[in-house]
This record gives sequence, structure tokens and C-alpha cells, in this order.
Amino acid sequence: AGLIDGVNPCAFMTLIFFISYSSSAHKKNHELIVFGTSFIAVVFLTYLVLGLGIFKFLYLIKNTRIIYPLLHVLITGFVLVLAGFSIADTVKAKKGNYSDFSLQLPRSVKLKIHKVIREQVASPSLLLFAVTAGFLISIFEFSCTGQIYLPTIVYMINNPDFSMKSSLYLLLYNGMFVFPLLILFVVVYLFKVNVNRMSH
Repeated sequence: AGLIDGVNPCAFMTLIFFISYSSSAHKKNHELIVFGTSFIAVVFLTYLVLGLGIFKFLYLIKNTRIIYPLLHVLITGFVLVLAGFSIADTVKAKKGNYSDFSLQLPRSVKLKIHKVIREQVASPSLLLFAVTAGFLISIFEFSCTGQIYLPTIVYMINNPDFSMKSSLYLLLYNGMFVFPLLILFVVVYLFKVNVNRMSH
């Protein structure tokens, strides 16, 4: 589930946009490496903390007679609706209509993410930039990535084998979630793949 969630256009395009904008700002290679690795680490930690918080909240209300069953029905309905949108987006993708996808971040959120990167890329402290950008972008993108994360957490709560070792499984989930981002970063920086080609 973490790997499937990690193969996520939302997260990919954010990192690609950063790479492109940083290159135009003439950042040095070692600065880009510091940012890229720090950015990915902060994304990992942010999603881990979010997951632990959501798990704890849902676990506490698990035995309530009304709230948890209602929430369970709502999440199930949410997943089924998203499945329908995913099928529709697959049909659109085969026709080349990528801009018409239903499951994508709203334009306003995309613009906010780009604004954060533009404002922070000039920061004298790359580490502070990475922490700020990684955290804010993770929060913005949760509306996109949470579509898999939330049902996975609910599944873990309902399965005693998972819930007893929830922290370890959430560590594994988030490690796999950032793994594609790490691969993307390595390919672009170490092998100097053209950003426009990678975006395409």
C-alpha cells in the first residue's frame, strides 16, 4: 500500500517542480543534495506522525457504538467513490486527456505548493527550507495521498495482527511511500536526466 501510494503524480510533480526551479536559481549540486535528502526525510516524518495520530484517534473510538461504525461506512463509501474516479481517469489517460483527471490536487493547492517553493528556494538556510517546504507540501498533498493512507490505517485497526505492531507497519508504509521519491531524486540528480523529459 505504501509503495502504491508513493507512485503518486502529486508528490512526483512537486519534487520535479522544485528541481526545475532550483536549477534555474543556480543552486550548487551539494546544496541540491542537502535539500533533496532533507525534503524526503521531512515528508517521511510528517506522514509518519500523521499516520500515528490518525491511528491513535481511530483506535480510541473503535469501541464506540455509533461514531466508529458510522466513520467506517463513510470511509468505505469514500474509497468506492474514489475507485470510480480512478477508473474514469484511466479511460481519460488512455485518450490523452491528462488535464481532465478527477483525482488531482485542486489548482489552488498546486499554486500554493509552487508559491512555497518559489518563496523558500531563496532561503539562506537550505535545511530550514527543506523542513518548511517538506512539511507544508506534505500537509497540502494529504488530500491526494490520504486516499490510500486512511483506508490502510482503518484496515490495520480492524486486524489485530497489524494493530499490535502499528508503529512498525506505519514505519514500513512510509518508508515505501518515500522510496519512489528517492529513486526519482537519484535519477534526476546523479544521472542528470532532463527535468522536462522526466516531467513528460
